[in-house]
Amino acid sequence: MTETGIIKGIGVSTMGGSPDMEALPAFLDRAVELGVDYVELSLCDEDIVAGARILPDKLARLKSLIDARPLRYSVHGPIAINFMDWMHLDLHKRVCRTFLQLCGEIGAEVMVVHSGIVKATTHAEHARLYDVQRDALAEMGDAAAAAGVRLCVENVFVYGQDEHTAAPAELAGELAALGHDWVRGTLDFGHARIQTQLLGQDYGESCRSFAPQANHLHVHDCFGAPRNLWTPVESENLAYGLGDLHAPLGWGDMLWEDVFPTLALQPGTILMLEIQRRYWSELLGCVTRARKLRDMLEARSLAA
Repeated sequence: MTETGIIKGIGVSTMGGSPDMEALPAFLDRAVELGVDYVELSLCDEDIVAGARILPDKLARLKSLIDARPLRYSVHGPIAINFMDWMHLDLHKRVCRTFLQLCGEIGAEVMVVHSGIVKATTHAEHARLYDVQRDALAEMGDAAAAAGVRLCVENVFVYGQDEHTAAPAELAGELAALGHDWVRGTLDFGHARIQTQLLGQDYGESCRSFAPQANHLHVHDCFGAPRNLWTPVESENLAYGLGDLHAPLGWGDMLWEDVFPTLALQPGTILMLEIQRRYWSELLGCVTRARKLRDMLEARSLAA
């Protein structure tokens, strides 16, 4: 950690699960070799919770794997959690509480959930659903505090005008209005790029608007273009530059050195590389570039 402590650690995400966590030991060993501080466990894609209850034997196996390695952890909670889905709100909250408990059990510092997505409708209905989400986040924030886990809400994106989710600046306003010490933001740069391009907003300004609410970052590359045509294999998405690629840094056109050092992030933010599994051969280069971006940010902060 540098003197200012804005970025308290760099990590890599497991970006998916495997039956009985069979792929996890090798990934954790790779993280140790890379010299990173954190691993983000995609427990949303591991069979460790059933019917909103933790499976004890699976938890015991997970603990044995992570306790054996000198790493710290964050967790990606279920992607299905949607606190704007008022019809299933109680179930979303039950599952969220269970995953927060799971995070507390393993000592994870952060749990990530996505911001709500709904069908596009009237401004009045959107306002009502934001109220629903804000109340749910306040309740989950209290549960996060009890578990000793910071709940970080991630900005997401939609592919067309028939759906609605908060743009980065809008989500920042929601988090500021909530004002809960245990609820912060996860700034996902790729998601921000896609959503701002769809809405005709400035990507860099949107990231800067979100940054003061962020305690956690998802860092990966793309071109900001939605996946709006058929491609038969994943490599063609990369070839066409389409969708949420989670590609290595430098493979897209995100202009990292222009945007990242300008962010007024919360002290103690975690920089998490969320690189798709098919690109893990490039992780070392991503970690090296992430360290340079961290150093640029810290140097600019010291000079301010």
